Amino acid sequence: MKKSHTFTIRGVVTALALAITPFLIKAQDAGTRVDYNLYPESSSTIDAEVTGTFEMNFTWTGSPSKIHNINWDNSASNSANGSAYLKIYDAEGTMLWSGYPNELTASTHAFEAVGVILETGHSYRLSFDLSQVDVSLYSNSSFPWNPNGNGPIEINSTELTGMIDNPVDPDLIFPYFTVNMEYGVSIDEELLENWSPSPNPATSFITLPELTEEYEVRLMNIAGQTVADLEVAENTQTRLNVSDLPAGVYMLQILSNGASIATERVIVE
Repeated sequence: MKKSHTFTIRGVVTALALAITPFLIKAQDAGTRVDYNLYPESSSTIDAEVTGTFEMNFTWTGSPSKIHNINWDNSASNSANGSAYLKIYDAEGTMLWSGYPNELTASTHAFEAVGVILETGHSYRLSFDLSQVDVSLYSNSSFPWNPNGNGPIEINSTELTGMIDNPVDPDLIFPYFTVNMEYGVSIDEELLENWSPSPNPATSFITLPELTEEYEVRLMNIAGQTVADLEVAENTQTRLNVSDLPAGVYMLQILSNGASIATERVIVE
């Protein structure tokens, strides 16, 4: 019979200096798919059954980037027993994503947190709820923690709380996580993917998106003529007046530095 040990483990890692990790100052091409490891590769593992919560707090120091998935390579798991649930929060405590992993194999799991954008200089928290899961745990005893290939991520703290069937070293504990990302994305283009003009149909105005950079709006009739245009400042939500326009179908175009980044069909009644 397994013996359970109640534990609370918490560790704080000092911020990683850019000079320590050459990778941090190496430019990445926009749109590049990259993997960032979040575990100490030189550490030996301890396998244990865990019921509790693992949390990792980190700051993203690179260009704005989009998560595709968070992979968990868990060699201790050889069955489908137990469960794991991931929640991603920003620094204000707003939940950005939550869900169970896709079980690629008994020991390989993928949390498909597609679309979560990490912004430069912002902090985030990964929170994993674990229930009777066999986990391969890495430990770390020297700081700052600087695993190979960790990329522009500063690990601020980790915390493991709950029940475990194997005593653990009171140092930092890390499961084997790898973040797969698209490095260098346009925040505004990502915001526009989930935006649509409203109200639509419109009678008096159309609410425009709030973007991080200034942009231009053009409203064109079916003949391609511009019937209304507006310059919008960054981080501003405003409206486009359509009350004087004839009823009909129009195309709303959003431009950044003269280039179109979104086009939407709107109806004026």
